[in-house]
Amino acid sequence: MIAKLNDDVVGVAKVVLPLGDNEHVAYVHILIQPEHRRRGIGRQLYESVESHLRELGRVTVMGTTEHRADQIGPGAANITAVTGVGEVPSSSASVGFARSLGHSLEQVERFSILNLDHRADADAMLERARAVAGHEYDLVYWEDRCPESLVNNYACLRQWMSVDVPAGSLEIQEEVWDTARVRHAEEEAVKREIRSLVAAARHRSTGQLVGHTILEYAGQKPEVLYQEDTLVLTAFRGHRLGMALKAANILRIQAQWPLARRIYTWNAAENVHMLRINETLGFVPAGCTGMWQKAGFGAQGAVE
Repeated sequence: MIAKLNDDVVGVAKVVLPLGDNEHVAYVHILIQPEHRRRGIGRQLYESVESHLRELGRVTVMGTTEHRADQIGPGAANITAVTGVGEVPSSSASVGFARSLGHSLEQVERFSILNLDHRADADAMLERARAVAGHEYDLVYWEDRCPESLVNNYACLRQWMSVDVPAGSLEIQEEVWDTARVRHAEEEAVKREIRSLVAAARHRSTGQLVGHTILEYAGQKPEVLYQEDTLVLTAFRGHRLGMALKAANILRIQAQWPLARRIYTWNAAENVHMLRINETLGFVPAGCTGMWQKAGFGAQGAVE
C-alpha cells in the first residue's frame, strides 16, 4: 500500500502475511519520506492496513524499530521491553509512532557485528569446544542444499527453532516444517540469489541432528554475511555444541566467500548464553531492534 501526494509516492506500508501457520499474524512496516513525516500520513496508512487485516481475520500485528547503540545507554530516557531486558530510546520518532498506535514493546533484540579481520581465534575456539563435546558428536556441513539423507532430520530442527528461541510475549505459534518446506525455502533462496553455509551437530550413536547454524550471503552485498538460525536441542545442551557450530562455520567463510568482511546478527537481549558465545567470537554490539506487537484487535476493533 502506498501514499501519494501530487502523484509523488511519499509513504509505503509493507505487509507480510504468513501462510500455513501463524495465520493470525501480520508483520507491518511503514516508511514515510523524511520531509513528509509528522503530517499524519503514516497513521492513515496504518489505519488502512489494519482495517484490511481485520477483514482478513488477522488479529495480531507485529513490527520493528531500529536503533543505533549510541542512542541507548545510561542517562538516556529509555523504554524497557515487557521481558524486563533490553531498552529502546523513548525519544525515537518510530518508538513514539508505535506507541501511539497501541503497540507494546514485547522484546528487544541486540544487533551485533563481527569484523572478520579482527575476529577471535575460531580455530582455537572450535578445538576447545570439540574437547568438551567429546566423541559423542561430529559436525556435518553443506552449502545451499541439505543432503537428502539428512533433510527429514533437518526439518525437525527448523521446526523446533520456531518455538525454542526466546520470544517474550510475542504471539508466535510453532511452525510446521517437513522436507517439502525445506526444499521450497532452499529454492526461494536461490531465486533471490542468497547462498547459505550450514553446519549441523550429529549425535554419533543415533545419527540424529541435534543442532545447526546458518550463515547467509547475498551477492549484491558481498562484504556482508548474515548469521541466521543457531539452535541446539535442549536435551543436548551443555556440551559447547553452539560454540563448535558457529566457530566451524566462521572458518569456512574465507574459502567460500573471500570478499566477506562482516557478519551481522540479532539475538534476544535475554538470550544470555548465545550473546556470550557471540562476544567470545568477537561480535560487538552495534544497536538494537524493538519488537512491537498489537494483539487482539480482530473483529472487536483496534485496541486503544
